[in-house]
Amino acid sequence: CSQDPYRLLSYDIDTASRLTKTKTPLLVARHGVSPGTVLMYAQGKLLFGGTVLNGYGFSKKDLLKQIAKTRRDYLMGNVLPDDYNFR
Repeated sequence: CSQDPYRLLSYDIDTASRLTKTKTPLLVARHGVSPGTVLMYAQGKLLFGGTVLNGYGFSKKDLLKQIAKTRRDYLMGNVLPDDYNFR
């Protein structure tokens, strides 16, 4: 598991609200995400967030390109601030 090049996770905002009995789910409170937002993390640091991948679309090819770009950015030390908000 720790050797995986990446992992995909789906975070349903409505389900998170209902199951945790919180008014504002964690990722909404922390980053202002909305349904359809893709977040990419490495070592607990937010690297990418958006609803469009690699500036073009949302296909498998776009996702793989965005993963590769985000990985390169991470290796160069580029991360988003802990308090980064998409709103």
